Amino acid sequence: FATMDDFVRKVKSRGGPIVFIGMDGASWDIINPMIERGQLPTFQRLKEEGAHGVLESVDCYFTPPAWTSMLSGYRPEKTGVYTFGSWEGKGNVFRTVSSLDVQVPRIWDVASGAGRQVAVINVPVTYPARKVNGVMASGLLTPLGFGKQKGGGGLPVVFRALPGPFYPPLDDKTYSPRKIAASRFADNLIYAAVYDTIDDGVEEYTTSVLKIFPHGVEHDKGDDVPAYVWKHDHHGPWIRISDGTGKNKRDVCCSFKVRMYKGPGGRGSILMTPRLRLANDPDLRMTYPKSFADDIVRDIGCYHSHLSYAPPLIPPLTQRTTDYARYFYRYDDWDLFLYVFMAPDNIQHREGFSKLAERVYEKLDRYLERLIKEMPDAATLVIASDHGFKKYKFVIDLNRYFHNLKLIKDINRPDFDKSLVFHDRWALYFNKRLLTFEELQKRGIPIEGFETPRQALILYLQSMCRQITMTKSDRFFPVELIEVPEDAVGDPPDMIVTGGYTDYFVEGSDLKIHSNSPVREARPRESNYHAKEGIYMMWGNRIAKGVASGDRKIVDIAPTILHLMGLPLSYDMDGRVINAALVPAARTRPYFVRNFETLKPPDDIPFDELETLEEKLRTLGYIR
Repeated sequence: FATMDDFVRKVKSRGGPIVFIGMDGASWDIINPMIERGQLPTFQRLKEEGAHGVLESVDCYFTPPAWTSMLSGYRPEKTGVYTFGSWEGKGNVFRTVSSLDVQVPRIWDVASGAGRQVAVINVPVTYPARKVNGVMASGLLTPLGFGKQKGGGGLPVVFRALPGPFYPPLDDKTYSPRKIAASRFADNLIYAAVYDTIDDGVEEYTTSVLKIFPHGVEHDKGDDVPAYVWKHDHHGPWIRISDGTGKNKRDVCCSFKVRMYKGPGGRGSILMTPRLRLANDPDLRMTYPKSFADDIVRDIGCYHSHLSYAPPLIPPLTQRTTDYARYFYRYDDWDLFLYVFMAPDNIQHREGFSKLAERVYEKLDRYLERLIKEMPDAATLVIASDHGFKKYKFVIDLNRYFHNLKLIKDINRPDFDKSLVFHDRWALYFNKRLLTFEELQKRGIPIEGFETPRQALILYLQSMCRQITMTKSDRFFPVELIEVPEDAVGDPPDMIVTGGYTDYFVEGSDLKIHSNSPVREARPRESNYHAKEGIYMMWGNRIAKGVASGDRKIVDIAPTILHLMGLPLSYDMDGRVINAALVPAARTRPYFVRNFETLKPPDDIPFDELETLEEKLRTLGYIR
């Protein structure tokens, strides 16, 4: 077909609905052993009754490029998303990627163009939310967080035994004197009470109760103010409070932890998580349509689904995100539903394949069990991850290595104007102003036989990065570099770093981490990092039963979903339908259109609003 409109006019058949569940960082290395131990019965069922395999990610297997390529069917050279952002030569500014940078339509754009109803929830690189035929709530890189509280130590308070009622269900049931502390935050008056609810003869406070009195509500007239109750010294539920005063006033969400210190004086603190903006904050464009945000705030309240915290908090937050996913799935009837869970990535970065990580997978397994009971018979379930995880012994600091090669000026405080090349998040950037044969020759880089300085620098870097050694040994730690074509769309880096190997990986944020040697032994909390091999699973009446459908490329997921929906592919897509996963009746020849150019969402954000958006991203740390 020449265009999507032509397809819609002439093709009346419809494929079945698709339910897509993304699991950021999910790995067979943890799923398969848990299946063998009987911990993941639903994953086991999906393997036995459906198709599965290893999903090979893009070369820079970080979240933004991987999810963008998976859900568009195009490699980064066509999507315009290569890593977490792009480096602007003027002013040495790193700008985090957004949905406005994506140069190709994604599967929900194609489905919307064909009149199908879609829900796109918590998918990375969807902020600001764009127009769809349905609803969208943006995912990773949405500027939700206000950052940590000043000082990092919480609000200092003094707990005193005060008379009078506070929380009647516990006021007469405490086995040690109830103690109360008060503090102000912005225009909120915060009261925290602690109770001893265990009759063991020991003065030990086990329960915290918090009341938030907004501006204008006197504490002695707060009968209608809700009380939040939780186990002492744990983070409590998410609570809506006012952040700021006057013109800067806005409602945000945070959770609290109440602490009392040992010893006399009743000293303690009230700690807050980073404060999260509400979905209907007027300065956010995280939903489409805008009315969808009001429904989220009314029905859910504090919606947060991709920020990570201390490891013990991640499993309960995973449970909460499964509740979100169920809410959004039931919000309407969908032809295409997408929801991405970030918890596997969050916990594995901190814990690897630990007991806490197993709890996260177990909660996802229970969610999938409930989901497949609700899916219509004609629906197909597709599960995929953008990359896997692996435990490494050594870390490569490429910027330290480039400093040793005289390519970076001052490794501790890099002067990018005087540096020829530097690394950030598995991408290499060249200083175009210094990219001359004269400058290369000054730095000892061979230039004979090359047509351009760029060619000479690329070959030099590829050669030298295969020769990285550890200071205290003769072992080589070769790193492979991939040239990005000069005609790649968007704001591409000059080269992509292949990040993971047998037992070592390249540190993604080594602009912030300074090592004495280009190679160091991995510290415990950094030894778990991305691997290129993710997962995919498919289940439904059009999926072959119990089939290991082979290793596939991440770009194959989008064309497979479109094909199962009865929608066309574009001739310029890099991905192919995973026919080995389909029953014979579903292995029909796909529809094709010449291209999807007319389906890319328009740049419907006015220039002045775009400037405001960029400034907000800068203040929140998304542009640096």
